[in-house]
Amino acid sequence: MGVDAIVVLPGEPDTIVPAVEAANAADIPVVTIDQAPSGGEITAYVASDNLAGGRLAGEYLVDVMGGSGEVIELLGGDGSAAMDRAEGFGLAIDEAPGITLVGKEDGFGAKHLGRLLAEELLAASPEATGLFAIKDPLGLGAIEAFEAMGL
Repeated sequence: MGVDAIVVLPGEPDTIVPAVEAANAADIPVVTIDQAPSGGEITAYVASDNLAGGRLAGEYLVDVMGGSGEVIELLGGDGSAAMDRAEGFGLAIDEAPGITLVGKEDGFGAKHLGRLLAEELLAASPEATGLFAIKDPLGLGAIEAFEAMGL
């Protein structure tokens, strides 16, 4: 049977390179989504506009917070998609004079770090009423922290 093609969403640009190069050596086309590898050859790259997505998320958070309050942010590693989302979020927050970013930590996309960092950031800034998590697992970990804290 064999493999006709590989479609992958790399978590980080470097860790996927050996797999892309192995597929290249076997003449298997590789398509990446939202993150290009730092090496190897890809046939196609499909991406969403993560900068716009981060900005929209930030604008929504500002809106639901009524334009004022303290926010914490959970970053998601060095991947281009995560960095673009963070940049877009930052642009939205910068345009909201009533919103203050009081804490920011990198959870590298890990759920357990999302919980731990949310607990730490909320302990340091108990008045924070908004949180932006770059990646879903970080947000899920933060929800666990909120529930454990009775929020």
